[in-house]
Amino acid sequence: MVFAQGVKGGLRWANRTLGHWAVYRMLEHHPERGEKAVLLAGCNTVQLAKNISRYPVEFGTRPLLAIDGLLVFENGKITVRETLGFSQNGKPIPGDEPGAVVLQLMSDPHAKQVRTDPWLPTAAQYQLLDTLGLRRLHLTTGPDNGAPQPAADESFLTALDQLAGPQLRALAGGDMSAPASVQAIRDRLATQLSAKLDDPALGYRDLLGEVGTDADTVLRELRTTGVWHSKLEHIVQVLVSDLLGVQVNLVGVRDVAGEGPQLHLVPVKGPRGETAYLPLTPMQHRYGADLIEVLSKELPPELRQSDLALDLESMPSRSVHFGSTEAR
Repeated sequence: MVFAQGVKGGLRWANRTLGHWAVYRMLEHHPERGEKAVLLAGCNTVQLAKNISRYPVEFGTRPLLAIDGLLVFENGKITVRETLGFSQNGKPIPGDEPGAVVLQLMSDPHAKQVRTDPWLPTAAQYQLLDTLGLRRLHLTTGPDNGAPQPAADESFLTALDQLAGPQLRALAGGDMSAPASVQAIRDRLATQLSAKLDDPALGYRDLLGEVGTDADTVLRELRTTGVWHSKLEHIVQVLVSDLLGVQVNLVGVRDVAGEGPQLHLVPVKGPRGETAYLPLTPMQHRYGADLIEVLSKELPPELRQSDLALDLESMPSRSVHFGSTEAR
């Protein structure tokens, strides 16, 4: 944990501001370097965390936790409140609205490397992902142990399962403890298209016309495992989005209009031109304002501190906030 007052993406240190690179150098020698994440506690450290996240090769892929607002110690809790501004002597002024704890993931270490490895996004795709604030969910570089990459349709649905596994498995009606079979999902998609083909609200007839195919062809292809091409990819993308109530977006290819949560995939190529799909995740995730609740319950399971608890006897008797010089 590092207590800091974020200033223009840096760290206020006495009467001067350290840039994010100087902060990185300090964290490099931090005694808790091996912990699950670095907590940049204090005040307004989101931009600082974002700046540090651009150095995954030097700093590693360990994520950062930042404070969007101001840490306040009161009523036996540590919470985040909005920052209204700063006093004449530079002390932060807390407001009444809640702030947030922000999880900042480190950038993809392969993004800035000038090479074209198979199974990785291209330089142009990486640039687009950076613009959109996305990165690969898993920072692996290809099939494990030389195992063959699954067929494109299986890769698409496997990537989607990593982002919306419970919904996708419920859709197929199979075992919730394991990914649904590709054939079961394809059959369910075919049933959706057949049953709702003429529903004007869904517009499947218009979609088929736009893609340049017909219902009989698509239904036959949907029911045949392994059949996959750009037209079918487009139709599966829309059908899955409708059935799950989400927006399955293929970055750099096409987005799906809608109001549900956005799930992002990116298509990549193998050494022989095979198509595969990688699941993506936002670089930033916002959580609640109660720091202990976030650390112990709200973060992804692999980052949580399950045995975390406040020592109430060590808490101040009156409300204080980061940067204050006396209890209020």
